[in-house]
Amino acid sequence: MNEHKINNPRSKALLLDYKAELFYLRKDYANALKRRKKALDMITPMLTDDADIQLVSLASNLHNNIANCYLANKDLINATAEMEKALTIRKEYASLGTMENHDVLQQMGNLVSLLIQAKDYDHATALLDFYEQTVMEYEGNDTFDYGYCQFQRGLLTLSTGKATIAEKHLLLAESIFTNTVGVNHEYTRGTYAYLNLLYQKWRKPELAEKYKQNYLNSCKQ
Repeated sequence: MNEHKINNPRSKALLLDYKAELFYLRKDYANALKRRKKALDMITPMLTDDADIQLVSLASNLHNNIANCYLANKDLINATAEMEKALTIRKEYASLGTMENHDVLQQMGNLVSLLIQAKDYDHATALLDFYEQTVMEYEGNDTFDYGYCQFQRGLLTLSTGKATIAEKHLLLAESIFTNTVGVNHEYTRGTYAYLNLLYQKWRKPELAEKYKQNYLNSCKQ
């Protein structure tokens, strides 16, 4: 850093994050995490009222990248906390246009899915609540992201044995996905598959067959 006269904290933080990515690609997650935390320590004091969008985005991205390091080590609890921090920073500076970046929402959605798969239902619920609150605040309830929230709530409640509630969320997800991305999108197709599974378990063969055919037709398009 000194050799190339990189003296300001923002540039040093960017360089550290770049070096961290090299460690990450080599699966040396401990060193990647160490450098990203050091980078974050450099710029966090700069997050004042007059911070610009580039600095705010860098801080948010660092929290997001730290979350990825925790995910790589299967530390879902710390990954969840870092993902929430990444989005919270963007929300605090929303007047700068920071919420126009969709990457963090996608990462949070992926993390919710991982938490459900890991049967960590409490953390999945907490993160999903935070995710849905953000979507409602900035996008509304007629958007793909809200449909994704309903889809994940359907999977979560289905996984915890709450079939009636799961049906409600999955049907709402189906409706939103159909309206926003069409019937041949992977998430619409996924909704058909889970509704088929639900109705099979409920011994409702006509509804199970309906969603089986919806799924098969979707695969053909």
